[in-house]
Amino acid sequence: MFIKSILNRFLNRKSNNIADTASDYSPIPEQLFVNNEPPVAAAPQQAVAVAQPQKQRPLDRFLEQRYDLLGLNDGYDFHDLDVMEKRLHMFGAEFRQVIDRAIAENQEYVHGLKMHLIESEGLSPRLDAKLNQEIRYFEQAFQDLREQKLLSVDGEGLLAHSLQQYRFGFAKGIEQYRQEKLLLGGVHTGFYAK
Repeated sequence: MFIKSILNRFLNRKSNNIADTASDYSPIPEQLFVNNEPPVAAAPQQAVAVAQPQKQRPLDRFLEQRYDLLGLNDGYDFHDLDVMEKRLHMFGAEFRQVIDRAIAENQEYVHGLKMHLIESEGLSPRLDAKLNQEIRYFEQAFQDLREQKLLSVDGEGLLAHSLQQYRFGFAKGIEQYRQEKLLLGGVHTGFYAK
């Protein structure tokens, strides 16, 4: 009973305080949240009729993979340097394939830009300049990608970091495997079938 009466007093006092403080605040002005002005139509812009390439690029997805974790798992599971070399060659081939696909997809986009430039030539010098600039940008990007493709044959360029991460992870995986083998000291647990 005593505890119940203390709780009731506390709760009543608290609710009274809340009501008192709520009346102390002034109302919020409507102008803070409501815009009473009618919308104004924006000036029409000339839109390029060609679809933009995808935002999430396959090359970015390839490079953002966690190659250190792939290497760690492979090193632990296979602990064989031949497997590591084969995987490194596979990554290089996959990298070159991603570059080829990126160039092919964006060449279609550039072709559309060139066709649009031909159709709209002379209508607007500003539009012509914008289209020419975008075409030059993509052509430079194609050249950069082709250079990266050549560098990847020797494991250099953008691919080098991913390959180094994989090698580092593979070495850690082998080390983990060996430590666990030593720790178990030849005890047959059935965990190591290799």
